[in-house]
Amino acid sequence: MRLLLVRHGQTDWNLERRIMGASPVPLNALGEQQAAQLRDALQGYDIHHIYTSPIHRAFQTAQILNQAFQIPVLPHDELAEVGYGTYVGKTFTEIKKSPDYQTYFLNPQLPVAPEGESLQQVQDRMWQFWLKMKTLHPNDNLLVVSHSDTIKSLLIKILGIDFSKMVQMRIDHATVSLLEAEKGSDRVLAMNMGPHFGELLKKKS
Repeated sequence: MRLLLVRHGQTDWNLERRIMGASPVPLNALGEQQAAQLRDALQGYDIHHIYTSPIHRAFQTAQILNQAFQIPVLPHDELAEVGYGTYVGKTFTEIKKSPDYQTYFLNPQLPVAPEGESLQQVQDRMWQFWLKMKTLHPNDNLLVVSHSDTIKSLLIKILGIDFSKMVQMRIDHATVSLLEAEKGSDRVLAMNMGPHFGELLKKKS
């Protein structure tokens, strides 16, 4: 199985550095263009299933990507953004003043915000999704649309590294991180690739 993890395209709240959480913020014009460029880059590749976070910006990205495949787009709650609780709607500048934010990477077992979700909880649900996909689709190529820290949480689990290393990872809008499961081994083949990612999947003959 190969799983292409895609971050959604840009929104205006991204530009404002504002916490979105599950807010139904749409892609902006650049975000739609980013998704379209990735769609064009994926054209002709063999994608068997598309899963997405149910949050609007991710689902919208998945729909644009699916223009190349015309297969069902399946929302999945385990792919959702980190639950940011009372921080939703605030800017990063505002929340960085909070003592709770300072524990975000040092103590992943603690929620990042009041009424929020910890990174450990995010990683646990992403890991369950990964295990489920390996069982359901052991020989397929999956296109999966999610969110930056949600994607990072699965990458560090497979790589076996600490949550504190997440700050050293970058997942840009509408980029692909490629994971592979084969013969009992989980691998990260590539990370944060733009539309010109080359021959990572065998094109259909």
